[in-house]
Order: sequence, then C-alpha cells, then structure tokens
Amino acid sequence: MSKDLKKAYTFWKKIQDEGLYGQLCEEILDTYRDHDSDILIPAGKFQEAIDFLKGSRRPDLIIFQNDLEKRLKKKQADKKKNNSTKEIPKENKVDPPQTSKPKVTESNKTEPPVATNDSYKWTIVTITFLVLLALIAAWKFKSKKTTG
Repeated sequence: MSKDLKKAYTFWKKIQDEGLYGQLCEEILDTYRDHDSDILIPAGKFQEAIDFLKGSRRPDLIIFQNDLEKRLKKKQADKKKNNSTKEIPKENKVDPPQTSKPKVTESNKTEPPVATNDSYKWTIVTITFLVLLALIAAWKFKSKKTTG
C-alpha cells in the first residue's frame, strides 16, 4: 500500500473506531449541500480538507482540493470586500430630482431572451419528435391507401 492509502485508511479507521463516522458523513453532505447552493462554509473546514488532500495523487481528489482552495480564496476575498465597503447612512443619501420624462438607460432597455444549450436541446428533441410523428402518420396513411 502506498503512503496515501495507508494514511487515508488509518484516518477512516480512526473515525469509525471513535464513532464519528456518521458525523463525518453529515459534514461531507453539508459540504456538498453548501457547494450546490454556493453558500460558503467556515474557512477552517476548508483548510482541514485541503491539508488532508494535499498528499493525494488521485485526479478526483486533486480536483476537489483545487475547488476547495478556490472557494477558500473566494470567501477571503468576499470578507475583505465586505469589510472595505461601508453602507452610506440614509440621512446622507440624496434623492435625484424628479423629472417628467423617465431617463432611458442601458438597464431600462429590454433585451431579447438569450438561447441556452438547454433550449437548443429541447428544440432539437421537439423537432425530432414531430418529424417522427409525421413519418408514422405518412406510413399509416400509405398502408391504408395500398390495402383499400
């Protein structure tokens, strides 16, 4: 066994012996839930996971480690951004003067919907289904015509 496998096996065995296997599974599930909803979890958990995965040579674990490192950097950048931006108190805000004509800005313009890969796939599936339905109808019509 390689050092990585021994290390991983002893880690999982230790967790199982201490009865913390269920808790670890829940933490892993929480990590995936957080990943899906893009909610950042505390940096300590990321750093522990990154430290554990550093010695791995498996491609999926390396990708997972890189993902964790990116999320940790994003969390730190968000924290710096939140600390640097201060909200202006309401009494200091000045309302713009009201005019009779609304201003036309870039954000007011309606933009046409943008087609996505998903919409292309559904369009292709629908067209294929309609063509198949037309072929079946033509075949049925032709078979009735030749027998009658």
